[in-house]
Amino acid sequence: MMRCLTDDRLFERQYLKIIETVYHSGKKMIAIGLPYMELENYPNKKVEQRNAIIKRLTEQFCVPYVDVTAIQDEWNTETRSVYSWKHKNLLVMLEGIFLALPFLSFLKDFLSNVRHLSFTVDGVHWNSVLAKAISEKVQAEVTALGM
Repeated sequence: MMRCLTDDRLFERQYLKIIETVYHSGKKMIAIGLPYMELENYPNKKVEQRNAIIKRLTEQFCVPYVDVTAIQDEWNTETRSVYSWKHKNLLVMLEGIFLALPFLSFLKDFLSNVRHLSFTVDGVHWNSVLAKAISEKVQAEVTALGM
C-alpha cells in the first residue's frame, strides 16, 4: 500500500511518470483535478498546489484537464460549510453501507443538504450536484477527443 505523498516534488515526479507512461503508449487520456474537500481543517491550499502541478504537466503533454475546483467555484454561490467526522465512526461506517445501496442513492443529496454541504455527502464523497457537473465536463472532453 502506498502512503499519501506529502512532498510536492515527489508528487510531481510520480504524476509525470503516469502521464508519460500513458502518453507513450499512444492511448488517449483525460486528467481530472483534485476537488476541494468540505472537511474541517482540510488543507485545501494543498489541493490548489497539486492541481497547479497537474495542470502544468497536462499542458506540457497536451492532455485535456478537467479542473474540479473551478467547477466547484462556478457552482458554489454560498460560503462553504465543513463537516467533521469526530466521534462518528459507527455513523460513518453505517452511512457507507447504506449509501452503497443503489435504491438508497437519494440519501446522498439528503445528507448533503442536512449538513449544509455544497458538493459532498460527508466532506469527501461527492453528491449528485458535483458528480453531474464533473461528468458533463468529462463527457465534453471525451467527445472532443473523438472517443
